[in-house]
Order: sequence, then C-alpha cells, then structure tokens
Amino acid sequence: MLDCSSFAVAARPRLHLSTARGWINDPHGVTWYEGRYHVFFQHVPDTPTWATHCHWGHMSGSDLVNWNDDTAIALKPDDGEAGCWSGTLVLDDDRPTILYTSVGSVDRNDSRIVMALGDNEMRNWEKLPTPVLEAPPGVTEFRDPSVHRDGAGWRMVVGCRYQGAATALMFRSLDLRQWSEPTILCQRKSDPADPLFTGDGWECVQFIEIDGVWVLIACAWTNKPDDRMVYAVGDFDGAVFEPRSWHRLDHGGTLYATTTFRDADGRWCALSWIRELEPPRSGRVRAGALSLPHRLSVVDDRLVIAPHPDVDRLLGPDLPLDEPLPPQFDLQLTLVAPVRIGCLELEHDGENILLAVGSAPVRRIPAPAGSVVRVVVDEDIAEVFAGGEVAVVRVPDQTDRIVGLGANMRLRTLDCRETTEVAEFGK
Repeated sequence: MLDCSSFAVAARPRLHLSTARGWINDPHGVTWYEGRYHVFFQHVPDTPTWATHCHWGHMSGSDLVNWNDDTAIALKPDDGEAGCWSGTLVLDDDRPTILYTSVGSVDRNDSRIVMALGDNEMRNWEKLPTPVLEAPPGVTEFRDPSVHRDGAGWRMVVGCRYQGAATALMFRSLDLRQWSEPTILCQRKSDPADPLFTGDGWECVQFIEIDGVWVLIACAWTNKPDDRMVYAVGDFDGAVFEPRSWHRLDHGGTLYATTTFRDADGRWCALSWIRELEPPRSGRVRAGALSLPHRLSVVDDRLVIAPHPDVDRLLGPDLPLDEPLPPQFDLQLTLVAPVRIGCLELEHDGENILLAVGSAPVRRIPAPAGSVVRVVVDEDIAEVFAGGEVAVVRVPDQTDRIVGLGANMRLRTLDCRETTEVAEFGK
C-alpha cells in the first residue's frame, strides 16, 4: 500500500524550472530576446524559506523547457531596500528595462516602483536612484507592476487593495519614468461565501488581449492559506475593464503569481509559481518550482490552457502500461473508469474530472465526458490538462504502476535536461 499522506524530499525536478539551492517563487520578465528566452523569478539564495530580502534570479534557454542550470542574480536589495519584489521587463528601444517593487522594510506596504536598466545579456543591471512611482494615498498592498506598450507610450497595471476592495490601478507614460495619476482599471468586492471568491486584494495582475478578448488575471490575495488564481474576460474601452465573467485559473490550488508573455512566435503564454505544500524539512536546501510553460487562447469567453509546444518536443518513446513509472512521464487517456497513477487518482462524475491525492480534498476540473486528459509528471509535480482547464498538484509518490485503464491510453517518456543536486549550502 502506498503512503499518500507524507511528502518525502523529492529529487529536484528536471522539466520544471527550479534552483539547486535557496527559495524561489513568482516568475516575471519572461522575454524572447536576441535568440534566447530569459526568465526571472523571486529568489532567496541563502535559505529554502521565503524571506523579505528577495532577489531577482535569472536563467536563460534556447526554448521554454531547457533552461541553463546557472542561477544568476539580476537584482539584489541595495542600501535602503529590504527586498526586490516582483515586477516586469520591457524592451525600451531594444534595451532591457525592469520595473519592480522595491520594499523598504518588512512592512510590505512600504513599497514603490523602481526602474533598472540592463545590458544585452540581461546580467548587469543599473537601478535608477529615484523611484518612478510611489503608492497612491489610501492604497495598500501596492506591488507587482505589469507594463505593456500602449500606442506610442506605455500602460502599467498594479494590483492593490483600495476602498476596501481588490483593485487594479492603471497608469500611463510616454517614457517609463513619468507616470500619470492612477485610474481604477477594475475593482471588485467579494465575500468568502461567494461561489468564486476573488480576494481582498490583488497581486501579480496581468491585463492582456488574447484573440481579440481582454483578460485580467490576478492572484486573489486573502492573507490566508486559500489564496488562489482567478481571471475575468470582458470589455475594455481604453479606460475601464468591465468583466463579463469570472473563472478559476488553476483547479489544483497550487499555482500562484502567474505571469504572461509572448513566445518567439508571438503567442500568448503563461508561467506560474508552484507552491510548496509543507514547510521545508530540516536539511533541505531548496524549495519552489515554476510550472510548465502554458499556451493561452480564448474560446467562448474562457481561457483555454494547454502545454506549450516546447513541452511536446520532449516526448520520447512509448512505455508499457504495466511497469513501474519513471520519475518523468507524459500520459494521455480518455477516462471511462477510475484510474490511479501512483498516489494520483482520476475519475469522471459526468461533469467534472475528480482529482484526488491521498487524504487531500478532492479537486474538480470542469470537463465534459470524453475529454482527452493529459497528465505530465515530473518528480513530485503533476500537471493535469483536460477540457482546456488545468490542475497542478504535488504528489507524494508516482512511481507505482498505473491501476485501471482508460480509452486511447498512451504513456511516453520525457527527454528532460539534467539538473544539479547539492547536499548543503556552499557545496
């Protein structure tokens, strides 16, 4: 009998981006530049737990799954800064430019937006001495700027809490340095008893147009363990975003801090932080990982989420269904009866795919009967795709055999990059 209640220290993922040591969380600034992808993320190099003194870690790669295993530090707190928190990267006249949340103390409301200018390799950054934006009066939880081109200028969206509601503020600029007074792009009060609670405040707000439809993605922040990712589709008149409908982004409850970007072919994509389920155990030197790259589209006012084509390029030979599972694999099937994959159990109730891991609450993925289910497993991370939806979960053990059969079941290897393991800090 498998023990599905306790999470052992898993080997470092090979398909999902992680670091050999230290803590990572929010991804940001994913950019295709001069023939390479660059990704940045919140990083605490000296401990496997979150701390205020976050740095910006940096990796690059030829595609969105084969990252170099050398974590560079792009930004670190300077005098007067307690941490360099999340933000964005844009190309201003082809020069890499970061706008990030600078916090001055352990009080996360002591925040402002600072600019840094980079070189062509995105390894050396020079911070401007004066913030480009301070938190407006009456605003709390002001952080995580997202910046995009807006005609001849720029549009910045920042999540916060304002007037007792989750709020996305919008600013405009011609030069990234002088910004307009804020306007309210979108605001929503929500009650925890609502069918979809959208938080007391918003973090990591993304506001983009996909397939002619405007989409707002946000972390529904509550200062409680039930923070989640939500999104709305709606109409934007150039000043105000009016949502038509709200939805949950991740049905597994582990994704957070989603960032959006365009890939080398101009397609909208997303990358998210996969949260840990338990505090790091004694002796552990790393924590945190990023999701697979997800391709985004919109159909019938809902996001359609699928693995990016770069993931498909890793698919290898077929594997037999009656042998122990490897640490990394890709399984596709149509559910006709319950299926157990190690500690991960799947079945369909007629309207939803029910996803269970041990004694954890059952997760539901809205997907019609007959939907193709794709499960991508990498050590203790499982990403389940069905019906255009996604659920990402941590799995204590997936190395047992598959129990149960689905229609059109196909199990394949994944040809993943090598990653380095370290036993302790400084090694």
